[in-house]
Amino acid sequence: MAALVSQHPSATLELLTYIIRIIKASQQYDGHYWRVYDTNYRLTAAATGNRNWSRLDTDLFTPLFHRECAFGCCLFCVRQHRARY
Repeated sequence: MAALVSQHPSATLELLTYIIRIIKASQQYDGHYWRVYDTNYRLTAAATGNRNWSRLDTDLFTPLFHRECAFGCCLFCVRQHRARY
């Protein structure tokens, strides 16, 4: 983060948002899927020139963190419980 902020000070809030997302994912979900997401997000950001670190990449996030949702997860709170529609 320090390296990016030194070159792009305006990105501080976006990077903090990203770091908080990774910390929450590591606390809420079993396994090391947060690390897979982090690595893939960084690789994608480098390859595409992504400068918005606060944006959740749902294409990466959903398959990793919703494996336990086979019977249906709540689309509002994204928790593992039977969703009511």
